[in-house]
Amino acid sequence: MLRFYISVLGVFGSLMAFGQQPLTLHEAVEKTLRQNKQVNIKMLENELASSDLSKLNSAFLPQVQIKHQHMLTNDPLNAFGFKLQQSGIRQEDFQPELLNNPEITHHSNTKFSLQQAVLSYDLISLKKSLKSRLLATKYSTSRIQDQLSFEIKNAFADLQYIYAALKVNQMALATFRENEHVVRQLLQQGLAKKLTCFP
Repeated sequence: MLRFYISVLGVFGSLMAFGQQPLTLHEAVEKTLRQNKQVNIKMLENELASSDLSKLNSAFLPQVQIKHQHMLTNDPLNAFGFKLQQSGIRQEDFQPELLNNPEITHHSNTKFSLQQAVLSYDLISLKKSLKSRLLATKYSTSRIQDQLSFEIKNAFADLQYIYAALKVNQMALATFRENEHVVRQLLQQGLAKKLTCFP
């Protein structure tokens, strides 16, 4: 805690030394929350938990796959196999000249699949735990910000108290010097004399 107060006073001192501009309480709290490493780490943890939850939400979406293959060949065995797969065999395809020296044969295959998870208790429990983790990191971040804000406000109030005490001390010193000046004038005019109370 002492280290914190020293660092806060150091920040205030350095800001006053550089610009001699007064720092408002709101500015002090805002700068502290923006530049504090603990708060920045907690913000990154929030983003990480949120992204993990977003990734998990994608597991509940249907998975769509489309595959397309297109092949062409003039290899006799493959060309005949393509024709068999396409069920496009005619009587003239069995001629030895066409079987041994086929023309370029095209073969296309398109596959479309749609998969939807019906019910997965593992994913549901994982989603609940990730939501709890996200909520916990948000509360943790909020508590750290509240604590830092409270400590800055206390340090700011202490600083204001020190400024007020300094002003009172300066006024008391000015009053003492004025009284000393008046007493010296009275002594010089002979209207007062020094008393010695103790022998």
